[in-house]
Amino acid sequence: MSCNFYVNDSPGIAQMEISGTTCSGSVVNYFVSYGQGVCMNNDYPILNLNGLVISGSCLPVTPTPSPTSPYYCYTSALTYYTATYECPNDGNDYLDQYGVIRIDIYESLIQSGNHPDYNFVVTNGTDSEVLKIKSGEIFNEFIFPKINFSYGDTGCTQTLLPNWYISSTAGLPECVFITPTPTLTPTNTPSNSATPTCTPTQTPTNTPTQTPTNTPTTTTTLTTTPTNTPSNTPTQTNTPTTTTTLTATQTSTPTITPTNTQTQTPTNTPTPSNTGTIPATPTQTPTNTSTQTPTNTASQTATPSTTPVNFSQFTYTGITACEACCSANTPTTIYSQISGSPSFNIGEYLYTDAQLTQPVPNGTYVLNINFSIKAWVFVGGAGTGEITSSDPNGCLDCCGCVLCTPTPTRTPTQTPTNTKTPTPSPS
Repeated sequence: MSCNFYVNDSPGIAQMEISGTTCSGSVVNYFVSYGQGVCMNNDYPILNLNGLVISGSCLPVTPTPSPTSPYYCYTSALTYYTATYECPNDGNDYLDQYGVIRIDIYESLIQSGNHPDYNFVVTNGTDSEVLKIKSGEIFNEFIFPKINFSYGDTGCTQTLLPNWYISSTAGLPECVFITPTPTLTPTNTPSNSATPTCTPTQTPTNTPTQTPTNTPTTTTTLTTTPTNTPSNTPTQTNTPTTTTTLTATQTSTPTITPTNTQTQTPTNTPTPSNTGTIPATPTQTPTNTSTQTPTNTASQTATPSTTPVNFSQFTYTGITACEACCSANTPTTIYSQISGSPSFNIGEYLYTDAQLTQPVPNGTYVLNINFSIKAWVFVGGAGTGEITSSDPNGCLDCCGCVLCTPTPTRTPTQTPTNTKTPTPSPS
């Protein structure tokens, strides 16, 4: 449909006449005054008697939306897969582990394969490889050995190899997913303060008195006694002999006998007070008074910090450290978000799903294989999956799936022996 706007723009003509069909479908006849206009459908005959001017189309113009350039970004994750092998040469268990770097492409924060080819570069610090994600692919993976298990002539060995990581992202930024942050509301808890009451108390006073006491004393007297010792040559030998003689001696020893004297002393807090009184000496009575001071505790509002890297390990768990260390249970994948080294650390949170919504149960030990095959971490975050403790060499304390029992050390005991010395007698 072609609709035009007919306008009277002639100041010398008071009215102009036009007839035809309007754009709404009505057949009409108009007298248009100066400055006025009317919209007519040109697909039907129009009688324009006085030459009204067409000023343009009557139909509204719909703007053509400008195409929005898509926003591309990537996410990455590092996962370790571990298997245990028994060496036929020595009968011991050894670990064989490999890591997987996965890169996903997102278009406007939605996983998509509608993108050009991207070439990522991964490296272990010495060697480098290109990880290509072609158009139409939503992700790609790079697999590398982490712990290499090999047979020997007499035994087996396992070698810890360096980690691989992304060194070039092909110009793509890392995706940032914004999650609403909960607001912590401080709670004021009233504190009960004790009110001191002035109560008179009775304080016993101990007064020492001197009482003479007869105490026996021991006096040692050395007496020389001649002793005849037979020999080939008659010789007289004087041997000093120590003889102990008890002699009773009266010695005046002062003994302190406490005498209770009741004294009323007003104090704010009931406090026992011991006072020693000596004749002709001023008496000092110390009084200990405890005061309760109310303390105002300010509540702090915690500010959560963001963790930038998704991380996972294919490892073992248990309800005890040794159960996790001995690989007693079926291995599983544990997920986390880390900000430091590529292993589980204290203060981080562990989950059983890649969406990080199911925390690892409280009280679980997890073998921290990526750090060391001897290390474990413990989840004690009260249902949040938080790592509260770790031990880099904790598996060394295990004998199989239980703790090793220490062997007691015997300490020799020396027993003194009494030896009788014979004394020769004169014959």
